[in-house]
Amino acid sequence: MSKPIGSGITQTVKCNADYQSAPQKQNMNHFPNTVSFTRFLSLAGLQLILAGAWTLFIARSQSLHTTTLLAVAVTGIGVALLAAPTFLKKYATNIVAVLGGGFGQLGAVTIPVFLSAFLFLRNPSIDTLKIISPLLVCVWLIGIEALFFFQTSKETKPEQASPNRLAFLAILLAYGILLVPSRVPSLLDGFPWNTPLEFITATLLLPFVFFFGRSFLSKKAVTLLLALLLVFKVALSFFLPQAGLGVHIYFSEEALASNTWERTYESFLAPSYSQVAQLPYRSFLEFPVESINTHGFDKASFWMTMKFNGIISLNENERLILILQGAEQRQIELIDMATGESFEVATAKFADDLDVGTFNDLPYVGNAELKGSLLFTNYGNGRFEPVILNSDGSVDSAYSQIWLSMSALDFPTGAFQFIQNLIALSLLGCILYSLLGGISNSYQQGIVDILDIYLVLTGLSLFYVADIADKPSIHLLFLPMAFVLVLVKLLDFILRSRTYSNKGYLFSLGLPILLMFLALDIPNLQSVVLLPQYQDVSDYQILARNIYVAGDAFLFKSPPWAYKVLYPYVIGLLHILFGQSLSAQFFLNAWSALLSVVLTIELAVYFGLSKRISFAIASLSFLLLMIPVSFIFFFRFGLIEPLAIMTLLLGMYFAKEGKFGAMFAIGLVTGMLRLNFAGAIFTSITFLAPAFVGGFTQAWDSFVNWLRLSWKRWVSYLIAIPLPSLFIAFIYTRVKPGYTLTHEMNDQTSIGSVLMSLASVIVGGDQEFLMNQIKRNPLDLVLITLPILFGLLVALTSLFYRKGIFAKIDLRLSLFLLSMLPVYAVLKPVGYFPRYSWSFLPPALILLGLVLQFTVLRDNKAFQDTK
Repeated sequence: MSKPIGSGITQTVKCNADYQSAPQKQNMNHFPNTVSFTRFLSLAGLQLILAGAWTLFIARSQSLHTTTLLAVAVTGIGVALLAAPTFLKKYATNIVAVLGGGFGQLGAVTIPVFLSAFLFLRNPSIDTLKIISPLLVCVWLIGIEALFFFQTSKETKPEQASPNRLAFLAILLAYGILLVPSRVPSLLDGFPWNTPLEFITATLLLPFVFFFGRSFLSKKAVTLLLALLLVFKVALSFFLPQAGLGVHIYFSEEALASNTWERTYESFLAPSYSQVAQLPYRSFLEFPVESINTHGFDKASFWMTMKFNGIISLNENERLILILQGAEQRQIELIDMATGESFEVATAKFADDLDVGTFNDLPYVGNAELKGSLLFTNYGNGRFEPVILNSDGSVDSAYSQIWLSMSALDFPTGAFQFIQNLIALSLLGCILYSLLGGISNSYQQGIVDILDIYLVLTGLSLFYVADIADKPSIHLLFLPMAFVLVLVKLLDFILRSRTYSNKGYLFSLGLPILLMFLALDIPNLQSVVLLPQYQDVSDYQILARNIYVAGDAFLFKSPPWAYKVLYPYVIGLLHILFGQSLSAQFFLNAWSALLSVVLTIELAVYFGLSKRISFAIASLSFLLLMIPVSFIFFFRFGLIEPLAIMTLLLGMYFAKEGKFGAMFAIGLVTGMLRLNFAGAIFTSITFLAPAFVGGFTQAWDSFVNWLRLSWKRWVSYLIAIPLPSLFIAFIYTRVKPGYTLTHEMNDQTSIGSVLMSLASVIVGGDQEFLMNQIKRNPLDLVLITLPILFGLLVALTSLFYRKGIFAKIDLRLSLFLLSMLPVYAVLKPVGYFPRYSWSFLPPALILLGLVLQFTVLRDNKAFQDTK
């Protein structure tokens, strides 16, 4: 029986009794020997020779002398390794013993550490990496091979359950501490979480603490400490002065004349301002200009005035200067609070232009009011950064000395800044200690292996590579890197007889992949993304802003399409928490994809697949999302599907766990995210039933009997799924005459359009898309289309032909997959193909995996569960 979601997704799949009773036999079969030593040296030597020769060829063609010497040295080492078994024959046993012990493990994991240190310290360019990448990859492979040849897998022990209630409370308290504004400059200054440390803590560290660190957080002392920290931080926020510069933004001369300044998501924090700036605007898209994502926005007619005010305290060896670019008109002054005298504030385009001579030319002003007005008429060109020029010519940010009110000058702000930093460090200390402790416990229990640690450390190198790579073609890099990670783990399960663990998956594969995506999102934490107008992604942003900024909480002024009404509320909440950028939304897509893989594996095992095949087909679904035709729309465009597919699979998971209430709740949420999934949402209720297998009569009789016995449940669920959307649509028809549930472009017009819709979701696109895709990259189309097409054929066949392997296929899974189709007979899919095909992939691949297991791999022990 599977475990509940609180433990099933986060705990390892336990070894069965047969495996636990024979660990010694397994270790004997896999213990490294001298033959392994010889094979390892030969393989490593051959790899070094090939990598060295290839690098030598490139280096010589570009006259790179240092690289040439390096390539020659690597080739020489490769030749030496090929010859080494002959000279080390009598020492081979001792060497193998060392390599198979703790020293060998330590030596192996130093390889990804060394590679990461080299990348971050030497900071090579992407062009340099292309030249030396064969050498780096070769060294990385040697480390992996050493683990496969010499390290035996540890026996997986049952995980000790820890009290989850206190741990969940502790995590909520941690998010509360992270959320409360500190008001004075500090490491964690509260929402919006738009600095790297805050973003990483909120989106990476705390989620992984949820999966790995609950044992430490479940201690009463830790919960009490976090509660006290939260109370103390909340108390401080009531009376501490607010740091930063008050900013008002105006987007038209009429708005300026009437003092109608633009409200933003940050106006929740400071209702009197568009934003309280505590970070510099280093580019135009870091200004509070999220509202440019509006239908009808014209770059050519862009007009913006920014007014700002604050209080600053300067020492005698300090002068205030503004790094300013793009302002057509400017009026900036410092008003001495002691004398009332006004001074014009100096500006410069670049900080490098400032020196001691500049300092000597400026008058000293102590405590002063800073106020000004800037006019920008050139879209895309803008910078605003207050800096302190010191008497020695050095430059520091001025924001640590700028406040909204004069009362801050009478506060011991330095002492309170120290206290807020102490609170932040205490929180981070608890998080890191619990995380490291949880990983250590997982390692001792065999849930996390040395190979998993190797892959995680590799994630640091992947972060660097993704950070410096060409962003328009980043998917061409992500796909092979993700494929290699998946392949290594699959070989780990097969060759080293590892048992699958959800926690191990999220650690060894999830963390490196998230680090790659983090490299894309960290640089843009304050930046607005200009979205294409009249696209879904733009509409979601406009609706979210209407909800949270314009105050139209129920969208009566701008009714959305009721079949996807919930998503703008999710987006707006993310903007309040993380600011105006889309980084949090994009990172949520990556998390949704990874959790969808975990849920798919759980469901595949439930329907009879071995854990290894389940891992393979679920990982394949993830890789298919990374191919060029899918990557941009799924991960980087801001559509509903990543979150909706994850909640759909989560509803299936709750159903197979027998949790009707949780399944019911998540089903309603999924329906409000994407009512297109209505058929699948409803059919997942059959997962509450026993398996419908066997011959035609047996399977269908079981299904009919379940319908008869459980009719109250499935009827209530069937009615409940569309009810929220229909109710919302009814309310909107009262507000907006002529309102319909869906857009008119989604209406079917003929039998032909119905057939085309069904074909579109199966093959991944409409006729125009297909023709373009066939010309540009037919392989992408095949990779999306074939699994879905064959999966649907298997599902349809198993409904009527219940013999042989089809008698073993659970009728519930076939019904679930086929139930995704009927809605498209009513609703025409439009745009962003293959977005309507992604939801078909998990169940289709599970069905194909079952066929594969029942036929080709039925006697292949490598793909069966370890016994």
